[in-house]
Amino acid sequence: MEIVFDFNNFTHKICQKLPFSNILLLMTDIEYFEFGNSIFNQFLSKGAKAHVALIKEDNFNQLDDLLSQKNLLLDFRGVVIFNKQILCHILGGLTKIPKVFYLQLSSDIYGIFDNGKNQVEVERYFYLPNKNACEILKIFAVRTLYLIDYIFCQALNKNPLDSQFFSKAKRLIVSGVTNINDCEKKLDEIFDILIKLENVSTQKEESKYFSANVTCYLMKNNFYHLQTNYLASKKIIKEYKNLLLNKKQEKIDLAQRARLVSYFSRQQINSCLMSLCNQMEKIDCDISLIDKQEIITLLKIYNKFVYKIEKGFPIKPNRKDIKSKLFSHKLNMCISVCGDTMLSVNGMTLARQNSLTF
Repeated sequence: MEIVFDFNNFTHKICQKLPFSNILLLMTDIEYFEFGNSIFNQFLSKGAKAHVALIKEDNFNQLDDLLSQKNLLLDFRGVVIFNKQILCHILGGLTKIPKVFYLQLSSDIYGIFDNGKNQVEVERYFYLPNKNACEILKIFAVRTLYLIDYIFCQALNKNPLDSQFFSKAKRLIVSGVTNINDCEKKLDEIFDILIKLENVSTQKEESKYFSANVTCYLMKNNFYHLQTNYLASKKIIKEYKNLLLNKKQEKIDLAQRARLVSYFSRQQINSCLMSLCNQMEKIDCDISLIDKQEIITLLKIYNKFVYKIEKGFPIKPNRKDIKSKLFSHKLNMCISVCGDTMLSVNGMTLARQNSLTF
């Protein structure tokens, strides 16, 4: 990770590493008209053989069609990306691409350090003249939920916590929450802590399959959409509080749950049913007192982040139109099944298990 001072500084650094080379600028149409054309011209002025590929915002089908063209990316020595969703989508699917230069332009760094199973070399640059405190706190909140789910995951799978990882992640979260009252004054310091937390979190394979992330994937076919993750996390935290209080859950049967998983994951019902049965054979529904105490502590920290977000950065309530109601309904349904695959063992797995009827 490297800080740059402006777009000229960014293009200069890349041209120093790839002098007079073929470079592809992969960006959305919105990015091109906002700043991309200026960056393209800067590359040309420095002798680079720059080319531009445009896609519509969040149109991953168009992106896949573009990348499926034989040897398209291999004609270039470097690919420059400015969009987090494009970065995550590419790293999640392709195996052969040249070196990636990624420029982070917003405070939403959620997931940018996740290379998935891809061994592509990524150089990450940061240019953030204006940091967004609300986005930063939302990532802290979502990562706090992840740490709660990590405890659930290890307990249900009968695996010990990685104490070194857990202690480091929790220490960073605590460091973030202790500065929360002076968030605006200490924003640079809090953001530096968040960068370390993101680096730590994405080192664990389990990080991709915690409750809010899986919910987001079922909702948008995308793991790292911050707002969706944050909205899901608020609902999931309420479920966990009820779970720890042993409040009664709505009863479900196994066939009903398998149908729901099949519908949202787009997999065959029989496959989903078999996956559920295999999962149930392996998980242990006993959560130790120590684990519960850790979860309760993290729940309190999560609530502090949310309180600061909602009080410090109030948002006018939207009118409940049909579209928002449908979104909320789908979100609730995706949350209900986000712990029901072999990979996504989390607190919602235990909530489901306590609700099954046989």
